[in-house]
Amino acid sequence: MRFIHTGDWHIGKSIAPQRYGADFARRRRQELLETAQNIVRFANENQVDLILCAGDLFHSTHIRMDELKSLNAILSGLKKARFVVVSGNHDPQIKDNNYERIHWCPQVTVAPAACSTLPIPELDCCIHCYGWSEIEQPMAILDQWQPKKQAAYDILLLHGDALTTPTRYLPISPAWLRSLPMDYIALGHVHQPTVLAEHIRYCGTPEPQDIAETGEHGFWLCDLSVDGLSVQKIVTAQRKCIRKKMEITPKDASWQLRMAIRAMAQAEGSNNLYDIHLYGQHGAEQPLELENLRQELLSDGVLCQLTDRTVPDYDLQRLQQENENNLLGGFIRSFEGKALNEVEKLALETGIEALLQEMRNEQ
Repeated sequence: MRFIHTGDWHIGKSIAPQRYGADFARRRRQELLETAQNIVRFANENQVDLILCAGDLFHSTHIRMDELKSLNAILSGLKKARFVVVSGNHDPQIKDNNYERIHWCPQVTVAPAACSTLPIPELDCCIHCYGWSEIEQPMAILDQWQPKKQAAYDILLLHGDALTTPTRYLPISPAWLRSLPMDYIALGHVHQPTVLAEHIRYCGTPEPQDIAETGEHGFWLCDLSVDGLSVQKIVTAQRKCIRKKMEITPKDASWQLRMAIRAMAQAEGSNNLYDIHLYGQHGAEQPLELENLRQELLSDGVLCQLTDRTVPDYDLQRLQQENENNLLGGFIRSFEGKALNEVEKLALETGIEALLQEMRNEQ
C-alpha cells in the first residue's frame, strides 16, 4: 500500500498585505491551492492509494467559499487515491464549520469529530482517527484510547502536540504513541517535518506558513508491505524560507545594507522569503531603522524579516571624558586597560546602553 502523509495546508490563510505587499498576499493564497494541485498530480502519477491529511486543511476564519470550491475541484481530480482528513485546531468541526459548507467529491472522507476507525477493505487497511470539535484541547484525552490492530495495515491519523508541555493543542504522550500496535502514525500540527520514530512522524506543512519556517517543506511518501515500511520526503514548496546572518560595521549606511541584501537575494533566489539577522556594530548615534529598510527591500521585490542583533559602536574615550564625574564614567573606567573577551565586551556595551537610557529618562 502506498500513501501520502500530509497536513497543515491552511488553505485560505490570509497574508498581511501591509507587511508583505498586496500582490504577494494575493499570490500566496493562490500558491497554497497550486501546491494542493501538485500533490494531487503526484498522487495520480505515482500510483498512490491514500492521501492522509493530519488536520488544519483550512485556516477557518479566513477561507472563502470560492477557495473551498476550488479545493474540492482539485481533490475531485484524484484518479485512484482516497483523501482522508481529520479536523484540527484551525478547522474544528464546530457549528457551521467548513467541512459542512459544501458537498465534497466522492474521493474525500472527513473523519468524525471524535475517536473513530475507518476501515478500507480494498486495501486491507484501517485508519484510526481523532477529529477536533473545539478550537483548543488542553486535556490529554487520548491517553485512555487504545486502538487495536484490525487489518493488515493499521494507521493512526491525528492532529496534536507531542513536542510541547504544557500545551493547549491536544497533549500527546510520545510513550503512548510508541505503545500502540500501529504500522504508521501520521501526525499534524507541528509545521516542521519531524521524526519521532521511523513509523511516527509529523508531516510539516507543504508550504511554509511563516518566514521563520525554514528548511524544506513537502510531504512523506510511504510504502507499507509485508516487508515493512519505507518513507521518502517529497518537497513541494514553491518558496523557501531562508535564515541568513549578515555582519555590518559602523561605516555601513542603510543604502549599502539594502544593496547587500538585494545582491544576496538575487544569488539565493528572489522567490524566497528571508529571515535576516544583523550582527556587528552600528553607529551609536545612528540606530538602524529596520522598518524603513524592510519596506525599501519590499519595493525591490525582496520579502524579508529583519532582526537587529548589532551593538552600538561607542566612542569610549569621549563618553568617559563627558561623564567623568558620574556613574557612566566610573563604569567605563572599570573596564579600562583590560583585554576584553566577547562576554566582557557584551557586558560593557549592555551596561553603557542601560546607563545612557537611564540618563535620557532623567532629562
